Amino acid sequence: MAVYQFTTPTLKIMIPTRVSVGAFTSLAVTLKQGNRKLVKNLEEVDLDGENNAINVYLTQQETGIFSRGIVDVQCHILIGTEAYSTNEMKMEIKRNLHGEVIA
Repeated sequence: MAVYQFTTPTLKIMIPTRVSVGAFTSLAVTLKQGNRKLVKNLEEVDLDGENNAINVYLTQQETGIFSRGIVDVQCHILIGTEAYSTNEMKMEIKRNLHGEVIA
């Protein structure tokens, strides 16, 4: 997946059906590039029970913190006392020539 800086994309993360998104107790979706890190918690995402997916909405400011290149994405999930983690996913950040938030 490619995302441009200073845009408002939605990341759709599919979760294996053996782990139901409807049962999540806690969640941390981490986006990390070098020393830059953004974490979205359960209250900041939309859980799609029909597709067993997590929809992560990013703001212009959030995509703007990352440089061109690769951002690692991973979900850390808690269901009761059982903790799970997804594989690391890669997201490409592309340059936005405007280079700042647009209003």
